Amino acid sequence: MRFRWSLRWRLVAGAVAAGLAFSAAFGPVATWRVDQLEDQAVSSALLARLDLARGQLLPNGFLDAHRTNPRVSLVQVLGPDGRVRSTSSSLAGIPPLVDVAQVRRAGVGGLRRAVALKNPDVDLEVVGVPLAIRGSAATGALVVGVDAEGFLAAREELLGLLWIGLVVVVLAIGAVAWALAGRALRTVGALTEEAEAISVSDLGRGLVMPQHDAELSRLVAALNRMLARLDASFTRELAMSADASHRLRTPLATLRGEAELALSASDPDEMRRALSQILSDADHLAGLIDRLLTSVGDRTAGTDRPLPDAMAELAERWRRLRPDLAVEPVDDEAARVDLVLLHAVLDPLVENAVEHGERSAVRVLARLSAPNVLEVDVCDLGGGMPPGVAERAFAAWFSTKPATKGGGLGLWLAREAARAAGGDVVLVRSDGSGTVVRAALPVSPTGRSAVL
Repeated sequence: MRFRWSLRWRLVAGAVAAGLAFSAAFGPVATWRVDQLEDQAVSSALLARLDLARGQLLPNGFLDAHRTNPRVSLVQVLGPDGRVRSTSSSLAGIPPLVDVAQVRRAGVGGLRRAVALKNPDVDLEVVGVPLAIRGSAATGALVVGVDAEGFLAAREELLGLLWIGLVVVVLAIGAVAWALAGRALRTVGALTEEAEAISVSDLGRGLVMPQHDAELSRLVAALNRMLARLDASFTRELAMSADASHRLRTPLATLRGEAELALSASDPDEMRRALSQILSDADHLAGLIDRLLTSVGDRTAGTDRPLPDAMAELAERWRRLRPDLAVEPVDDEAARVDLVLLHAVLDPLVENAVEHGERSAVRVLARLSAPNVLEVDVCDLGGGMPPGVAERAFAAWFSTKPATKGGGLGLWLAREAARAAGGDVVLVRSDGSGTVVRAALPVSPTGRSAVL
């Protein structure tokens, strides 16, 4: 199983990685700068001692014993032959620290080098400059030195403190990142616990909005809007289910009564009529239940079909209800639509027009009002809806038929199905010249339809 890092550990790891990257870049630069400063300090000390040593020289190239300076304790004067001509007491018996020939080649800038003495055991930094000696045609060399161990010790101590400081900084960054991430994620933990405690009955309550976290506030606001939509949908479906279960009891009781009547009937014709009524009522209830399932069931998949083929299939089905029903289809082969969506939306509209159109002509006019919108007008030439009916035509369970039929869902289900797919169903006109109901549905010109 793959190990999953928590967000807190990822934030800490990122902060520590950033600290290590900074240390890896800053450490070498700081080390180079320390070495540079050490070199500058040694050079300054050598130049200062070189000036002091010149003040102790006699014209013949010897050191004046009466003008010794305690700050200049490491001095050698080399003759043109490279031998020690004069020396400070601390370097007595020490061979030449530099080569005179190399000093001459270095010129007035002098020759600098590191020297490790064994007796006494000391590390020196020395510089030798050309020196003119009276009475000699060739030049010798004035050599001064400083004890480099103090500089080296200071360098090592400074570098040690530097690297220790970088380690401490990285650890401090990790600790601060851990604390800040924990503080920031404390709100996430509280939201998680609150979300775990929300039940179906608490969907409308939503989550508590964080006060000081702008990003989390936007997330919680989006989640609360989602919960509100779920609550509204659940409440609507629950009310619909409760209402459906209540209203379906009457037609089911009617079916049972008709079945009992058929069982008790002795006349074959009376029994046949009762059984025919049972079949009719059963078909009606089956259609009603199918529409309910379409309304509240799976809306994620449908039958993707070219629009002309889908309309032709529906027209063939509708003409079984009314042979003279006229359909003007769309001939755009590129447009595709969900056949299930068309059935769910248009079937109730056509059935309602056939049933309430007073045997008048019924027409279905389909057109693409936009590249992605199909408009279908279902028209009848009946007397229109009675006063007060048009306003309630799309209400659930509203019907002008007897309550025992369990109707009143057709137009409501058609509108709900259309709106669930991003469309709508509206009443365009209902007067003495007839009724026009328009469905606007999404289609896809690219071969992938919107689905119910």
